[in-house]
Amino acid sequence: MIKVSDYIFNFLHEKGIKHGFILPGGGNAHLIDSIGVSKIKYVCNYHEQASAIAAEGYARVTGKPGLCLVTSGPGGTNALTGVLGSWLDSIPMIILSGQIARKFMGSGTKMGVRQLGAQEMNIVDVVKPMTKYAVVVMDPLDIRYELEKAWFLATSGRPGPVWLDIPLDVQSAMVDEKQLKKFDSLEITPEFITDKKEIEKLVSLTLKKILESERPVLYAGHGIRLSGAYDDFLKLIELLKIPVLTSYVGYDMVPSSNPYFFGRAHALGQRAGNLIIQNSDLLLSIGARMDLLTVGYTYNTFARSAFKIMVDIDRYEIEKPILKVDLPVNMDAKSFIQEMIRQIKKKPPKINIDSWLVYGRSLNKKYPNVPKKFWKEKKYVNPYCFIEESCRQFEPNEVIVVSNGTGPLNCSYQAFIIKRGQRVILNLGAASMGYGLPAAIGASFAFDNKKRIICMEG
Repeated sequence: MIKVSDYIFNFLHEKGIKHGFILPGGGNAHLIDSIGVSKIKYVCNYHEQASAIAAEGYARVTGKPGLCLVTSGPGGTNALTGVLGSWLDSIPMIILSGQIARKFMGSGTKMGVRQLGAQEMNIVDVVKPMTKYAVVVMDPLDIRYELEKAWFLATSGRPGPVWLDIPLDVQSAMVDEKQLKKFDSLEITPEFITDKKEIEKLVSLTLKKILESERPVLYAGHGIRLSGAYDDFLKLIELLKIPVLTSYVGYDMVPSSNPYFFGRAHALGQRAGNLIIQNSDLLLSIGARMDLLTVGYTYNTFARSAFKIMVDIDRYEIEKPILKVDLPVNMDAKSFIQEMIRQIKKKPPKINIDSWLVYGRSLNKKYPNVPKKFWKEKKYVNPYCFIEESCRQFEPNEVIVVSNGTGPLNCSYQAFIIKRGQRVILNLGAASMGYGLPAAIGASFAFDNKKRIICMEG
């Protein structure tokens, strides 16, 4: 026999979770007790918002779901900003919330009361719009099923947060592990292309379109890293030899010194990068959701001469009305990139775009990210100059957390010089103030406090 709360942290540790970000309360007492004696190290934050954001920063660095543990009522609502950021930026996270004992649960029931138990709240219905899965675990024997399902959903397809709300008497219940119901991943039907022949066909058509183009550009998003295809993507760049632009959340994807890196295209991006994408005749987007600030408010004029190919695991992003996609490719970025590499190696394409490469480089020279006149300012320190000079001091392989003030967030996207192996951690979807410090704390614990983490706040 094992207590449910002990089972939870045994399960998460076996999945590779080493740290949890927590704030104790009465509603999660047994969960707190169990994480304290588990092999998972706990980190106590001063506020649940910080716990959720720290878990998100942790997940961005490790590639595994971040763990956030909160109590009932305000404990859950305080965490919402961090969960929203995780949801919008597709970051896997496991949120465990305590809840009043089952017999005292009245909120959201046929009873009709606003609240029956102390600090009770129907948190699940609140978080459903910003989670991939949210459920109250009412039966102790369901704990294995719910954990396995939550983990699967958080880490498969388009990643995101999941939320398990666990009543006190379920937390403390004793269960026989042999009687616990299992989850079968076949219950979930993939909502993206997995058929090998269909993948081969779409990649072949993509390469054909690239060969036919004169001004192709590859737009790289954070979805590439989320899919585990970062190293493969760098190989693809070397094989394709076409201009590469990076998205806002994915702007650490390509070192600035890479000869095929041509900038960052976005409403808050670099001028040269935007001009390149606007003058392209083929746009291949991989793992970027092409949001409104990427295509612009006058989205009908975005890359108006380009044949647009969009590779995304979420078909709803492909189908949204702000971008007309000529060739939709609804599949995992890693599957697409690996098949593309295979086909290129089998039959290397002859892509002759020398004049296009020269044009792109001339734009970057004509429109530097930090104009010379900025360096002549004497009275104040120009934020673009400060960021560019800071980047010269940063080391390769360092982690830099960018907070959401105008200076660090917007200026850094234009002025940042990426070195090989560097990670730039930021949240764009929610872009909440105060993001930097807790995200940096999460990233630091991901490296057991053995790596320098730089936080750019302001």
